[in-house]
Amino acid sequence: MITRFSKLALWSAAIALGALLSSCGGSNSNRSPDTPSTSSAQILGIDTVSELIEDDADGPTVTSGQPSTIDIQGVDLRLGLQVTLGGSVCRTRDLVKYDNLNDDSAIEQISADCPAQSVGSVNLTVTDAGQQIYQAPVQVISGSVEAAHAAHLESLRPQYSSPHSFTLAQRKTLAAVASATPGTVAGTITADAPTIDTTTGGLKYDALRNFKVRGAVVQLLDADNGNALLQTSATDASGNYSFSNVPVDNNVIVRVSAQTAMTRPSGVSTGPKYNFMVRDNTGSGAVKPLHTLSSPATLTLAEGNVMSLNAALGFDSGGKVSGPRQSAPFSILDVIYSAVVKIQTANSNIVLPDFNVYWSPNNTTTSSKNDINLKMEGAINTSHFSENGNYPGLFILGRADVDTDEFDQGVIGHEFGHYLQYAASYSDNPGGSHSSDQFKDASLAYGEGFGDAIGGLLSGSKFYTDSSGVLQSGGFSEDISLPVAARKANGFYAENTVRYLLYTLGTQYGFTPFWNTLTAMAAGYESATVFNFLNRYMIRNPSSASVVKALATAQNIRTTDILGALPATAVADPAINSTASGGAPDLEVLYLALNPVVASGSDTVNVTPDAPTFCFNNKLRGAYNGNGLGMTRRFLFTASESGWLGLKLSRPGGSFADGTVTITIRDSKGATISLYGWDSGLGQMKVVAGTTYSVGVQPDLKTITGNQIGNKLSLWRIES
Repeated sequence: MITRFSKLALWSAAIALGALLSSCGGSNSNRSPDTPSTSSAQILGIDTVSELIEDDADGPTVTSGQPSTIDIQGVDLRLGLQVTLGGSVCRTRDLVKYDNLNDDSAIEQISADCPAQSVGSVNLTVTDAGQQIYQAPVQVISGSVEAAHAAHLESLRPQYSSPHSFTLAQRKTLAAVASATPGTVAGTITADAPTIDTTTGGLKYDALRNFKVRGAVVQLLDADNGNALLQTSATDASGNYSFSNVPVDNNVIVRVSAQTAMTRPSGVSTGPKYNFMVRDNTGSGAVKPLHTLSSPATLTLAEGNVMSLNAALGFDSGGKVSGPRQSAPFSILDVIYSAVVKIQTANSNIVLPDFNVYWSPNNTTTSSKNDINLKMEGAINTSHFSENGNYPGLFILGRADVDTDEFDQGVIGHEFGHYLQYAASYSDNPGGSHSSDQFKDASLAYGEGFGDAIGGLLSGSKFYTDSSGVLQSGGFSEDISLPVAARKANGFYAENTVRYLLYTLGTQYGFTPFWNTLTAMAAGYESATVFNFLNRYMIRNPSSASVVKALATAQNIRTTDILGALPATAVADPAINSTASGGAPDLEVLYLALNPVVASGSDTVNVTPDAPTFCFNNKLRGAYNGNGLGMTRRFLFTASESGWLGLKLSRPGGSFADGTVTITIRDSKGATISLYGWDSGLGQMKVVAGTTYSVGVQPDLKTITGNQIGNKLSLWRIES
């Protein structure tokens, strides 16, 4: 139900839309007939919003002597429209698209905050780039009716979080308190946020939006008994909550936490299960505190209580910090809530491990150098996902005038995507610094491109924006629906290539096949690469195969083989195999084959005498960070015997020093295999005959200078 549209507004919108559709481009009847307009915006109707005065057949009304808010409905609206009431300029805000208004999915709404007017009739006028596109009369009536209720409204003010001004939704809730249900405490939880400039990535604090806090845990506390917990509930998709059977004449507190969770009753094995919490990493205690918002203690009434809360932005209209930044953790939670709701459409029984997001206004770009104590003081370096240590989770930047990410939905979605890859799929992303025009390891390119793509799919936005700088006015914005620009890194080694392919498939064929492909990658020995994703996607969606192959080919992905194996007729990619690039011939060979043989006798013996030599490469752009293309090499083998198998890694002139190489092993079921006793390039693993294993080898950057050739990985039967 769309509560912001009055009956009059809906009636007006329906007539106007009908006229639009039947006129085949004819002029709007409310537009000045002598003024041609090239504007695409069309105004369908208006709705004056007052908690005490309803629109009637005489037209929209506002109260004299005080500012008013007028909702404007139409299509192709934008916040840049100029709105005046009685000749006075109004401030536009809150551009909202209503997708569920019958079949008119194009209908949008903006709100205009207009200056006070005198009693009489005034015109509301909308212009676009100097051209008038709409005009309608508005009746200004006496404010005596408002004054009669002022004391009543003021008496209810302690029920609301302070400091903040009441939002429209809250004013309407206040006016409805007389019809509250006996024995209940109910209300709406909302929060304020700036809008995002999708051109620059900066935040616009003079154009705010107010969003519903959805799926958040709400608690009713007994203020007369040490804030003991009375009941727990959660907000619905409209931000509403309710508690029933509440005793009268008790002082209670409503507390909403930046937490969304779904549980299963005991003995039930179906339904979603997860628990996501936004915590303050700079708070005290071993378990960091949840971000919460609470009402003052309020006496429960026989007729029931309406107790709504709004999380204040904490910035003034110029972008300066002006108070507690209450809405930040709820903005982060909103992205996660949107994500899990969408995931549940693909898998109604999704189970995800409990997960923390750490945000603080102290979180800044200072490097912690992996010192957890510095991280807990806010030195997080950048927004990132960490699966290890005492505090695994997302760490989100929040330092004003440096880099704030709480309202950057693409950033939050990207980092949450890393968690989803870890929790529901597989990741062998080596991590580290990266940028879009670098040649990176195939798993890093996939992981970072996947993060951008799933962030856009879950948030419903094609823009990846990141605000930063003084007053959060700078940053960048990228349209992830566009293919990679000319002369940029483009291939299986480029994160922007991966994000374009995956985002295109997700928007073209829907989220469910995207998610099912992602989760299927949890099994198997293959690395998490774009080849793995595309191959599994086509297997599960055969009707899309021709489109997938065409998209891949257009972006220099020259095979959809799950291992990235090129056809024999393929020519070398000059971007990574030429003197100019600094590349090498074998960089397009993602896996090298090891073919162990059955050895006779009982002595320790090399069972891969024909193991190929290989090179490490750190000359390509981006490889110098240790996670570039050519700095991780992959091997495949199928065990010829069961038992203990030795791995030996050698280099020209000897072995790799201890602590300078990272080895990862995975079997055909997707299980991680342990390597024991690694010493001077030697280690042991337990294998099962007939099982295929993949081995990843990543040396420390300091051990490689330029292109190091002549390295070898061999397998040894251990003396029995």
